[in-house]
Amino acid sequence: MCGECGKVYCEECAEKNPTIKSLGVCPDCEEVYETEEDYWGWGGEEFEEW
Repeated sequence: MCGECGKVYCEECAEKNPTIKSLGVCPDCEEVYETEEDYWGWGGEEFEEW
């Protein structure tokens, strides 16, 4: 399950997409984080604390 938006993924889908397993967010929410990082100029350190 995505920790941000709550979308539920089956175990097989989570295995196919490491973003879900490693970061705990779905690909859509990951894109939002990356867009915000680019816009605000955040470094990767703040994001990795999640």
